Amino acid sequence: MPELPFYEDDGQRSLAQLLSLRGAFREDSLVMAIRDRLQRQARGANYTKVEFAILAIEELEDQVNSGGFSSFFDYSPECVAPAIEALKAIGCPHAASIVERAVQATGKEATDVDGLHHSEVNTDFDALDAEFQQYPDPIVERLLDYIAANATDVKVDIPATKKSWLQRLFPSR
Repeated sequence: MPELPFYEDDGQRSLAQLLSLRGAFREDSLVMAIRDRLQRQARGANYTKVEFAILAIEELEDQVNSGGFSSFFDYSPECVAPAIEALKAIGCPHAASIVERAVQATGKEATDVDGLHHSEVNTDFDALDAEFQQYPDPIVERLLDYIAANATDVKVDIPATKKSWLQRLFPSR
């Protein structure tokens, strides 16, 4: 079966229309389009639980896939506990367990990794990074299912802003 094309979002489709593109485009590109729209919105701390789950999971994936758990803990500590909760909510217990084990390796709690720099952790996350990157749960598929099931709580048609979603949610960053 040929690989599906990557969806390049033009911002013109509704959430329902984006979700209807499953099977025609790569699912990760659809999630990225939804995430990008959420990130560009001027909503501060007014993200719904579903929207924050999308953002936290995507931040986790971006950081772990580019720099490992060290990167995730360095750059997005405020997303650690929400990402674990979100992975469980969408039905990805294996992935959540890997994140929990990475947190345990730091000797901290998921809600207490803020400001934790990789130089402070005498842990080699390589094995956990690799385990997460094997995707023991179909995160993208389940995240899209979760979005579809909770579509009324996902607002992607709100005007954009130049501040990042993390800057709006955590103004001191």
